[in-house]
Amino acid sequence: MRRAAVARHFNTDPLAEGERCVALEACLDRHVDGPSAPVLRALREGRAPLEEVQEAVVLDALAWHVVRTQAFRSFDAQVGRHVFPAMWAADAVGYVEEQLGRQLSEAERMDVFWTVVRRGARYGHRRSGD
Repeated sequence: MRRAAVARHFNTDPLAEGERCVALEACLDRHVDGPSAPVLRALREGRAPLEEVQEAVVLDALAWHVVRTQAFRSFDAQVGRHVFPAMWAADAVGYVEEQLGRQLSEAERMDVFWTVVRRGARYGHRRSGD
């Protein structure tokens, strides 16, 4: 379980020159991993019950550990590929109507909706391969 969420450069962003930005990893270390380490150690060792503030630290740390896994990244990519395009498309229909100052016909609404879905799906697919 110790290395279950470990992947090389998982929390780094590639830069144009082939280097990697470690800002996220540094932030997580400073604000999540560092503060939670002694609290999680106390939990593991079965020491006295935690104070409410420490419980919040543990909950934050556990939440970050969940979103830092390959499984969550895969889920996030799926949502980006399938859900967000439809959300953007629904917003786009409203935006077009607002810009035109009139309601679109059903055919126009569907045309705008599916055009945006296709564009968003292509974008989400391209991003998921990053």
